[in-house]
Amino acid sequence: MSTVSFKYHYFLKIALVFLCVCIGFSIVHAVIYYLPNYSLHLHQADAFGHGALSITEQAAEQALQVDVAKYQNRLFVPNPPFPGLLLTPIVYVLGTTATNLIVISVILSIVGVSFLYRACQNIGLNQLNTVWVCATFFLGTGYWSLVLAAHETAYFPQIVATICLLGGIRELFSKKRSWVIGLCIACAFLSRQFTIITGSLLILELLRQKPLLTRSGQFSEIIFAGIPISIAILLYLGFNYLRFDNPFDTGYSRIHYYGWLEERIAARGVFSYSYIRSNLYLYFIQPPVINWAFFNGAWQLEPFDFGTSLTFASPFLIFAFAEKRQKDWSFFIWWGVIAVVFVVELTYHDNGWRQVNTHRYALDYIPLMFIPLLKFIKSEQQTNGWTMKIWRLSSSYAIVLNIVFLTFVRLFNSVMQLR
Repeated sequence: MSTVSFKYHYFLKIALVFLCVCIGFSIVHAVIYYLPNYSLHLHQADAFGHGALSITEQAAEQALQVDVAKYQNRLFVPNPPFPGLLLTPIVYVLGTTATNLIVISVILSIVGVSFLYRACQNIGLNQLNTVWVCATFFLGTGYWSLVLAAHETAYFPQIVATICLLGGIRELFSKKRSWVIGLCIACAFLSRQFTIITGSLLILELLRQKPLLTRSGQFSEIIFAGIPISIAILLYLGFNYLRFDNPFDTGYSRIHYYGWLEERIAARGVFSYSYIRSNLYLYFIQPPVINWAFFNGAWQLEPFDFGTSLTFASPFLIFAFAEKRQKDWSFFIWWGVIAVVFVVELTYHDNGWRQVNTHRYALDYIPLMFIPLLKFIKSEQQTNGWTMKIWRLSSSYAIVLNIVFLTFVRLFNSVMQLR
């Protein structure tokens, strides 16, 4: 081994240890400052455990009445049911107060790492790039910020949906069973609805990986994948009907918003073309911002509530477009679906507020963008050319930026509170 290569690997080992220390500190800090009973999904799980669909007034008050849907003098959690169902046995045993969503999210993240790690190995990435990809996904996107604030009602479903999509990606690059991929998409949909659209790209990629299938064979794959998805759709429609007497009433329109959100929605609605300009700026131009704030008798650092644009927060995603593939019909469908979801999100009344150094809605399609990204890395890892070096540099920058926002800011604020 040359001196340069030895120093490079030595530096990587030091960086890995430093990364583990930062992760450990951020987890411990998040657990210490965890807000029990704040997430509506804990109360939904408690309701499921007692054979009910609605939550109590006390539960809504513990969640500060945020994101609660009211119908016929009953209170409901408007989100899809899978996160609550996943928590039901835990909450039934431990109760809502003792159930820590950050600990559960860390465990789910370990499962997600194993999914992505196996997918990288199966596609042919070497050990270094496999570890690098896993670190990039979990620490270089908005995913880790959601884990550290999993007590927020909106965050836990995104964590669950992301892990489900990663499970589908693992299956795509291993046994390629269409019904398992369909089950992963179904569970993601029952956590966050938009993922049924982006998750369908897993079925498209499955058909691309089986080019020798006849038309009838392709149809069979779609049917087997579609069965669990269809069941999930029917379950969700039934869930809506039992709550709101209308299978197409999700309950989101019954949420009472507060402050500037209430004013904005009253003036323009939940979806509007008038939101596109501001959302485009926040998605592509907004730089990372950390403000000074006086809180609890001490000056502290406070990240910008609207997050950081993908351009600044996760610039490595551009390499998903560098995959060398034939520009056939599947190529245009693939990126067309992601573009449609992106455009719809641009018309939404907010971009994911509140969020730290990310655009959390982008996690609806970022897991799918890692599929062409993995193929790009595989094609370049042998030559290790300038494109690979730029990818590693951009992904390292994204991880470091998240460390600044999610570790150093927390450390600084903790020190200031102790003074």
